[in-house]
Amino acid sequence: MEDKRYLTISEFTRLIKTALEAAFPVVYLKGEISNFRPSSTDHWYFVLKNEAASIKAIIFKNNQITILNLLKVNGFDTLKDGQEVVVEVRISVYEKSGEYSIIISSILPVSIGECDFIEKEINFDKSLKIIDIGCGTGRHAIELAKLWKIYLID
Repeated sequence: MEDKRYLTISEFTRLIKTALEAAFPVVYLKGEISNFRPSSTDHWYFVLKNEAASIKAIIFKNNQITILNLLKVNGFDTLKDGQEVVVEVRISVYEKSGEYSIIISSILPVSIGECDFIEKEINFDKSLKIIDIGCGTGRHAIELAKLWKIYLID
């Protein structure tokens, strides 16, 4: 009988956490807000979903003022259930429960310009994030470019 090295649950979860967080340092997602709720710690928790899947999402207290200011500049008071949004996130695994969630750093309602976001590959510099925003380079597209430090293409 060969000797097998069994991992503990915490060791395995730590490996998953390390692999996922390294594989997805920044991700851009589009989805609908559901179950939006502030917590007693002043963080915002909700689910970001589409018709086929959902992910738990968190906006930490220290990022809320920036997000609220950006929303107000674009004519929105707050985030709410049913709102379709685009977000810049990183994945996070909570080791104690083995659950993953997304930590949101930037968020804007899709209704700003009613744009479709289509990621484009470019040949000359893979480090640049190029997004073709279907509604062109209007004010809202430029706000997104500043927010996410991306380059716009028509």
